[in-house]
Amino acid sequence: MLRIQRDQVSDHEVTLLLQGRIVSDWVVVLERECEEAHRSGLRVALDFSDVKFIDRSGFAALSRLASAGVAIVGHSPLVAAMLEQEGIEAHAGGTEPPGGGANPRTLRRESASGGSVPPSTRKVPFKPGLGPDNKKGDLS
Repeated sequence: MLRIQRDQVSDHEVTLLLQGRIVSDWVVVLERECEEAHRSGLRVALDFSDVKFIDRSGFAALSRLASAGVAIVGHSPLVAAMLEQEGIEAHAGGTEPPGGGANPRTLRRESASGGSVPPSTRKVPFKPGLGPDNKKGDLS
């Protein structure tokens, strides 16, 4: 579900506050809202502060909207990276969610010696019939 709330910023600009998921049928609703505002002579900005998920049809619509001059603001670093990967320009000033937040690209953990090391991943080879610790027993 996608909730869209109109916030009239000025006589010439409107911000659509989005909450939820930009998916399938909701993409059509979002595009319609943007088109109506644009036809009224308003500049449109989409506030992504509460967007939780975007599917392929959502990215396609966002690409069309951005090409038409719709600004995308208020996005998290993760959403910004996803938009960038799809070739969609997200506007400056929207790189951090309200209340702050860590940039996942810069997350590091401290090593025993005090230096910064990348998060480790432990690879355990899969062996059929064995549990998560490669021991026989309950597989749940």
